[in-house]
Amino acid sequence: MEGRRTTTTSSRSNKVGGSNRFDALGRILELEGRGGHNDRVVAGGLARFVAHLQQDLQPERLAPDLARLLNYEKLNPDDRAAAIAAALESLGAAPAPVP
Repeated sequence: MEGRRTTTTSSRSNKVGGSNRFDALGRILELEGRGGHNDRVVAGGLARFVAHLQQDLQPERLAPDLARLLNYEKLNPDDRAAAIAAALESLGAAPAPVP
């Protein structure tokens, strides 16, 4: 199919290329912000995705703004919005405008 590009990544490549995981996290955070912070962008929730990222990084630690996402499902909508904005800033991305 012309014009369609498919990229596959294995877990090993995600572990080896940590920046791939952070790129994915940035895209997920942007979508989560656009979607009203309803924690439905990632199967299993954002906290679970970040927990897996944290496991992959050991012994390194997540930045505090990213670690805050480990409790994302427990945050109220305003705190979720603030956590997303802080995490995006920590990743060096601009927060997505809220619709």
